[in-house]
Amino acid sequence: METMIPKTRRTKDSPGAVRASGTLCALDSYQGRLLYGAPIARKNNARTLRLLRALKNHSPLTPGLAVIHLGENADDQVYRTEIIRQARRLGMPVHVYGLSSGAGSADIERLIGALNQRPDISGILVQTMHDRGLRRIAHECLSPAKDPEGVTAYHRQKLVYGEAEILPCTPAAIRLLIMEACGGDLSGKTVAIVNCSPVIGLPLSQMLAYDGATVTLCSKKTVNLPMSTRDKDVLVAAVGATGIIKREHVGKGQIVIDAAIVRRDSRVNGCVQIEKVIDRVKKITPVPGGVGPVTTSILLDNTVRLFAGPLGLRLEELGACLCLKPLETINCSAA
Repeated sequence: METMIPKTRRTKDSPGAVRASGTLCALDSYQGRLLYGAPIARKNNARTLRLLRALKNHSPLTPGLAVIHLGENADDQVYRTEIIRQARRLGMPVHVYGLSSGAGSADIERLIGALNQRPDISGILVQTMHDRGLRRIAHECLSPAKDPEGVTAYHRQKLVYGEAEILPCTPAAIRLLIMEACGGDLSGKTVAIVNCSPVIGLPLSQMLAYDGATVTLCSKKTVNLPMSTRDKDVLVAAVGATGIIKREHVGKGQIVIDAAIVRRDSRVNGCVQIEKVIDRVKKITPVPGGVGPVTTSILLDNTVRLFAGPLGLRLEELGACLCLKPLETINCSAA
């Protein structure tokens, strides 16, 4: 299925940021505090492009990404659009497979099983399935050797033991943004994460703990949430509702990462009331234009790394390591 990419307008003063119905216009006087993801995404993509060029000497195939989505979801569409945009710049093929909202486990198993066997597909992204049973089945069917998001049991276990070969994309993107804002050293930093999910909060807490940070996991139901968030060096918020994180949750001089994507009335928003807190923060990611571009660049980098690992290419020589450990050949039967 061919995915159409809508045209967007970029701001003159912010590389890669998309202007969202005037939201960023109101923040012009605080441009220096906005932490954009585009510069980091460009660095990641430059590294990925070097790796792609090196791969041409090792294989006649080009790494390809398959994206599977169930029904139509506006938030998923935003992510797919960014994936296709960045992949085109790298010359990477993206194959989109849309299943009807009534698709069952047999349909998902059949499609993923077929994609697992295709040599031209080096990564398979299964977009958010709100049915936990279907999501679990999809992850169980997915080969670890074609898992660019690190959602399979194999990669999750590696992360727990600090031996990750493929890092989950959104947590890895958040980690890179925090490192950018902190000057690269997270040792001794205190971080509050308002998200306890296995998709963002849990893997991110593990990564940051290995970086030497002290992490507090919270949820929107945490009693007296501001007491747990505003005294930290860094606040990461990924709550699926617009404007839940208010001024009372944010401390002065804090680094704030808004990792939520909430689409409402054709607008993409985060969960932080950015206009109310930007005068207090040291850095804050806008939505859109913050975490999203970095997440996509890591997804594509992971896809290429999965293709390159079994070829024996020394990825570290190309500066292609985003993981905690250099990638090795992945045993597909290990999960």
